[in-house]
Amino acid sequence: RLSEEELRFLECASVAGFEFDASIVCAILRQTGEIPEAVAGGLECGLITRVRSSGQRYRFAHQEVRSRLYEGIDPLQRSTWHNSFAVRFEEALRPELAVEHIRQDPLRPWRGADRIKRAHVFLEAAKTYTASNPAIALELTSKGIELAGERSWRDAYDTALGLHSAHCFYSAACGREDEFEESAAALRERAKKQDATAVSIVIIKSLAALGKSTAAVDEAVLALNSLGFHISANPGIIPFLAAFIPTHALLFLSSDESLDRKSTRLNSSHGKL
Repeated sequence: RLSEEELRFLECASVAGFEFDASIVCAILRQTGEIPEAVAGGLECGLITRVRSSGQRYRFAHQEVRSRLYEGIDPLQRSTWHNSFAVRFEEALRPELAVEHIRQDPLRPWRGADRIKRAHVFLEAAKTYTASNPAIALELTSKGIELAGERSWRDAYDTALGLHSAHCFYSAACGREDEFEESAAALRERAKKQDATAVSIVIIKSLAALGKSTAAVDEAVLALNSLGFHISANPGIIPFLAAFIPTHALLFLSSDESLDRKSTRLNSSHGKL
């Protein structure tokens, strides 16, 4: 028969997942004893097994065992534990693991600050999938935008800008042109003037991902013209290359302030581009 402490350990472990790290579960529960003591009851009853060559990692013997333990936990306690795991993984710079616990939390946070904090975790988690799976990254940014809400543009501008910028690019990377257009429009409308260049960079990258190189050049030309450069809207092939290459380099490597300084120097020493 399981002791009360052993049962509590298994319940918390069920929140961690089908496979779990016993040391993290003990830390969440603030159990100070040896880890073998915490898992002894579960091992003896055949409820969990040790994962070979994996340190303190264990798994439930059957998914049904984990499910019954998990579903038997009070929703408030379950929410508390999911939040504790999320915070721990976030502190360990593993947002992709933290976000899984946020998504499973049965209680939606009602405080605006808590929703913004969670939305930021979704953004950081999305970045970990940029190269490997942009579809997952897009899903995560969509969830982050939903969680943050429209008021985030006012209450948490940097998070809102980051979420919508990421969503714009991931939409394009996944070939979802309608979603890209919607995100790009939101960025143009809501971004502050000092972030205009950053928005242009996102849109240029997104257009390139969609295979719209001409539109990407047009966006770059508009961006540099707004910064004081003077580039023809429909350059020929030679002027096109002369404009496009430095445009890409300047937009990706420079800030608004440094671009303004370069624009002044270039226009005074070489005339118009």
